Amino acid sequence: MLFHYLNRLRKCLSAEGEYILGFNGKDDSGHVVNVISINGEIIIHDEQISRDANRYSSLASFSDIDYFELIKIDKALLNIELVKEVLEAN
Repeated sequence: MLFHYLNRLRKCLSAEGEYILGFNGKDDSGHVVNVISINGEIIIHDEQISRDANRYSSLASFSDIDYFELIKIDKALLNIELVKEVLEAN
């Protein structure tokens, strides 16, 4: 089953860009990581790990994935007026 998810994930990441990947494990655990797909390479960056040396992993390092959701974020629209409002309020 893991092989199926990894193949599906690789297919979703075929378009270059930045993504947020959230996944749930079979043991009710969950995690969120940043993913960059560039030049055919997939880079997974985990901001929640404090040591730089351990922040990067590969798709092969995931095991027991029960469900995942991938959101492409590099084309998100930013409402500049709303940002200005929030910044002025603080």
